Amino acid sequence: MINQVFSKMGFTKGNKLSSGRPKGSLNKTNPEIGDRLDNVINGLMDSIDIEDLNTSQKIKMLQIALQYRLPKLQSINSVDEVEELPLFEQIQIVTSVDEKERLDKVTAYEKEHGVTIL
Repeated sequence: MINQVFSKMGFTKGNKLSSGRPKGSLNKTNPEIGDRLDNVINGLMDSIDIEDLNTSQKIKMLQIALQYRLPKLQSINSVDEVEELPLFEQIQIVTSVDEKERLDKVTAYEKEHGVTIL
């Protein structure tokens, strides 16, 4: 029932009525929010005696504060860029000299005629 309600809301995929915000453009409130966060962070940093914190607490504080001040990195879709390579080339185990000679003859024939037998 809930899915039916949500499916009727908003634009359908591929809609051309609105292009939305251009890629890379900043949110209008971004600088204001950044300034406020800077003031909060600066106030907290001034009121906290960092020397009293242990290493774990310092790292946690940095982790929380920096996620709001540093821009997030976009993920890279590397599936298209990576070529699938086999882990191993074809391996043939030879157990006798006769088998090695036959294998060499087949390999030479394959190279000479541009075919693959094995």
